Amino acid sequence: MTSRSCVISVTASNPTRVVLTRTEAVLVSSYRGASQGKSHEQEPKMTVANLDDFKALEPFFDVIKEGLKGKVDGEQFFDLLADDIVTEFVVTVPSYPRRVEGRDALAELYRPYGDTMQLESAGDLAVHYDREASVVVLEYSVQGHVVETNRPYTNRFVSVITVTDGKVTHWRDYLDSYAVMQAFNDDLPAWE
Repeated sequence: MTSRSCVISVTASNPTRVVLTRTEAVLVSSYRGASQGKSHEQEPKMTVANLDDFKALEPFFDVIKEGLKGKVDGEQFFDLLADDIVTEFVVTVPSYPRRVEGRDALAELYRPYGDTMQLESAGDLAVHYDREASVVVLEYSVQGHVVETNRPYTNRFVSVITVTDGKVTHWRDYLDSYAVMQAFNDDLPAWE
């Protein structure tokens, strides 16, 4: 398996290095704006380029937009996120980062998704909203397949999302890691 690396700049003063491989992007060092106490209004607005790169994730983006409707500002998925969003993958799979800082770093993590996985649908949405804490909890599922083998993929998620000034500023994600591993491994038995 070959790997390629690229350096993206979230701001001129805060470089981010992301190593991309065919199946994943692993965050090596991340955007430091949040740790320096800067709000998303202080940073210049960035636009995620080449949205066609994210077509494999459209069902996921759509269910998230539906769950956050009326609570965040923006048309497309990345517009919903603050520039300095902190995303934590609490339950994850080996070699996937546990924490990603910055909208552009998250976009680069998601960009190669379609090389390995194609989502066909998302649903089973349940929305729980704590108005006082500005926290939205989304429960949802996705269905798709592994690109290389066409093996089916189904997973359930719980996302705990903090909204500040109409943007997602913090996201904690929980998923069924066994379902991910099972989609890529014929030898793993079904887990009922």
